[in-house]
Amino acid sequence: MDFNQRIEASEDGEKVHLYATVIIPPAGPGSSGVSTVSGETRASAGGDEGAALQVQGYRPVAGLGYYKFHALPLTWYGALKTCYTEAAQLAVIGSEAEAAALRRLFQEHPSVPGAHYDYAAFMGASDLEHEGVYVTVDDVPLQDAGYLRWQDGQPNNYGRGDSPGQDCIAMTRQAEYFDVECYIKLPFICERRLDG
Repeated sequence: MDFNQRIEASEDGEKVHLYATVIIPPAGPGSSGVSTVSGETRASAGGDEGAALQVQGYRPVAGLGYYKFHALPLTWYGALKTCYTEAAQLAVIGSEAEAAALRRLFQEHPSVPGAHYDYAAFMGASDLEHEGVYVTVDDVPLQDAGYLRWQDGQPNNYGRGDSPGQDCIAMTRQAEYFDVECYIKLPFICERRLDG
């Protein structure tokens, strides 16, 4: 693996661009096996984008896409940015099959050190723009996303004193949604869909 970096000054401060070249065994005749991975996923191993995603830690789920469980807890905003820099998005459950796949992925991590809740992972939905109106990172109403299963008593927008309410969505290990504060640190799941 070969890493390069470029530092560039701007009005906002310094920006660091990291580039990695990963050598993947050729997929077949005429394949170079070289993939450059930066802020965007590039084709590799004979045009197989899936191979490049797997190098980045994404796991394929047949018929759905590629998923990566991030066990280093971040805030919802940090999780959103991390997925974006991986040319992905925070996961949004669109079907019972996808919920089952994410449950299995989460079960592989029975404990998550440093997480505010050990039983939850951030998902790609919030009611940050309009209280009580949950929208996915795709700007689709959550109830129209194909899957909506709230944990009992949720959403409850529970606030503590002067703290803000709960505007971000997390998923339990049973793939039930509940609302949480956006600034707590949780693990999260990024996804790259097959259709996009």
